[in-house]
Amino acid sequence: MILGHEGCGVVVKVGELVKDFKIGDRVMVAAITPDWNSLEAQGGFGMHSGGMLAGWKFSNFKDGVFGEVFHVNDADGNLAHLPDEISP
Repeated sequence: MILGHEGCGVVVKVGELVKDFKIGDRVMVAAITPDWNSLEAQGGFGMHSGGMLAGWKFSNFKDGVFGEVFHVNDADGNLAHLPDEISP
């Protein structure tokens, strides 16, 4: 399993449900990436989205951000645009 959380990168692919990001966007992603529709996240406990500490997906349930590419679940809720004036 590839380690790493809290990263930045460039979007190389988007799913059909992603509305706020497009290929080529510079982005940053937090360590905790909850499924925002889960009961836990809706209740204010994003780190436990889907089960105890299950919001910590990178390096626990799937490859982390030290990989050449990585997947961000619920991209519109878990990514932020990286402003051009900030270097990665």
